Amino acid sequence: MTYEQWCEREGFTGIDTEVGKLARAAFEAGRAERPCNWTNPILLSIVAERHRQDIKWGEQNRPGLKWLAILVEEIGEASQALVESVIALHESPTASPNWDDQLEKELIQSAAVIVSWLECRARCPELR
Repeated sequence: MTYEQWCEREGFTGIDTEVGKLARAAFEAGRAERPCNWTNPILLSIVAERHRQDIKWGEQNRPGLKWLAILVEEIGEASQALVESVIALHESPTASPNWDDQLEKELIQSAAVIVSWLECRARCPELR
């Protein structure tokens, strides 16, 4: 898969931005033979999600308790996806693991919220 194909699959539209340049470097590094290259697709998915969040919400500068509430909500959605998967597998052990896609999506969104929170802390020390 090429970087452009990955961008299309992930809906990442920031190919020519600074974030896009970093994502391309991470993508290309992930194609090299190294023990940890499995993390690059995950990190790229988080980068793409952060980009989507910025497009949707703009730069977010919030106090820590507000960030915590947002993160807990995202973790709650990941927890719900996991519980639903356990129920689905219990009811039908041969069920298609579609729930796994939802769990991964929620975990990536949660990670992106953490990154956004850290970015806010770096930008706005007064909000720490």
